[in-house]
Amino acid sequence: MSAKKREVLSKLNETVNLDLLKKALLHESLYAGLTEHRHIAVRILSQVKSGLANDVLHLAEVLDLVPSEVKSAVDKLVASGLLSLKEGRLELTAKGQEVFTKMAAIHDKISEQIFKDFDSEELDQFLTYLAKIKANLAGISESELAQLKEKMRELPTHPSQFFKK
Repeated sequence: MSAKKREVLSKLNETVNLDLLKKALLHESLYAGLTEHRHIAVRILSQVKSGLANDVLHLAEVLDLVPSEVKSAVDKLVASGLLSLKEGRLELTAKGQEVFTKMAAIHDKISEQIFKDFDSEELDQFLTYLAKIKANLAGISESELAQLKEKMRELPTHPSQFFKK
């Protein structure tokens, strides 16, 4: 990667502090006491709401997560009354719809803040860049992806492992 690309990516990471956005999106009060799996609750509720995934295995595939993690999160969402399971299919409950609506409103506020100083030409250009990024990602072959995953498996999985001698 060129030094210029590294610099751009670094500036992007500094500018868009994803951690702050994530905290805003996953605000504690929206989750009716959920403490675990908040990081995927938004994604699960969105997928179920859209009808793109309505069972644990399909959710795990779409979200690129381990089925056991998705099952645990879904169980918590069902127990908290945000989802219901009917004939093997997940559905948003009225409470789930309410939480989803609140999350969407927060997302809209964050989006408005992020793009407040962009004019329509800049937004069009930004969308063009995103389309290029998406196309570049789609161009990664299965073998290249497998190699990258293998390299990731070789990395330490817990922060304490980074400091072992």
